[in-house]
Amino acid sequence: MAETSLEEGRSGLEHIGEPECWEHLAGAQVCRLAFPLDGRIELVPANYVAIEQRLLFRTVPGSVIDRAAGSPMVFEVDGWTEHEAWSVVVRGPLQPVEDGDRIRHADAVGLDPWPSREQPASVLLEVMPLEVQGRRFGRRAQPGMLWSW
Repeated sequence: MAETSLEEGRSGLEHIGEPECWEHLAGAQVCRLAFPLDGRIELVPANYVAIEQRLLFRTVPGSVIDRAAGSPMVFEVDGWTEHEAWSVVVRGPLQPVEDGDRIRHADAVGLDPWPSREQPASVLLEVMPLEVQGRRFGRRAQPGMLWSW
């Protein structure tokens, strides 16, 4: 049995290993990206795809995400079931993708940004993961909840 830290024992948080983090990353579609830009921290939602332990985004030239290329990035995705919730955070630089094979792979899986724009989404970027962390915790029953995701 894995050793439980004091934080985990008191809060009910459980750290998730990197292989399971990548399973969660591969199964989600939407994330939040936080990065410095123009003297402030931006936080934006984005759709992405996880390919070969890289997180790929397609965007239009000059977009907020495109302008963040070369910056440190924090990527977060989460999910939940009736009984538990999880969160995965990835830290690393956001870099342009110039490798032809990786570009073709992104094209093959249909990676396109959700916002519709007249300009084609010709910029492909990736977060190069330097740190991957995940946490899971049990959820309490929510009696009387009238909505669900």
